[in-house]
Amino acid sequence: MNITQLLFEWIGTSEILTVMIEGESLFNDGVAILMYEIFLEVVKNTGEGNLGVTIVRMFCQITLGGPLFGWFTGKVCVFFLSRIFNDPPVEVSITLVSAYLTYFIGESFLGNNETYSLPSSAQCGQ
Repeated sequence: MNITQLLFEWIGTSEILTVMIEGESLFNDGVAILMYEIFLEVVKNTGEGNLGVTIVRMFCQITLGGPLFGWFTGKVCVFFLSRIFNDPPVEVSITLVSAYLTYFIGESFLGNNETYSLPSSAQCGQ
């Protein structure tokens, strides 16, 4: 539990406000990671090619490609989970393998950021 959650619990604020504040915090973290990766690419490619095209390509790849890939892997996971009935070890195994494969494939092969892929994958199960 972080200090914000403790403070909200002590004050007695509604759970909706707490969730909204946590969501805004996660959004800020995601934007910071996105900007860091774009600026890192700018520094690496100084003097090489068209910088504007590189920035737009990276932005689209991370903000669109990551969630789309996460959505796809989430749908595949839900497909396999829907075929299993009352077998907790297999359900947990599929869920863990899905999360790790989403991270590994997205980061290693597609160049997507796991910050955007994994939450999209998790949202498909809800």
